[in-house]
Amino acid sequence: MVPSYCPVNYAYVTTNLPDGSNAITRSDKTFSFFLNSPVSDYATDKQTTTITGTSYSIYNSSPVSPKSDTASFDTTFNDPCLDPSFL
Repeated sequence: MVPSYCPVNYAYVTTNLPDGSNAITRSDKTFSFFLNSPVSDYATDKQTTTITGTSYSIYNSSPVSPKSDTASFDTTFNDPCLDPSFL
């Protein structure tokens, strides 16, 4: 839990698919996924989302060393009609 006097700002970066499209959209901290083509077209593709959270004190709006951390996760696309792990 973040104390109210230590807010966290988040920055999000998502890579595109090889064809230049992006299946991931975001509204605040909620992610949505949509493909315009069949899932099988993207069977070997993935998108990487990198999130960086930076915390600071409301009592010091220009800290010399704000605290931050970065994590990444991959989104892969599996066709439930072809992948036996979905059956």
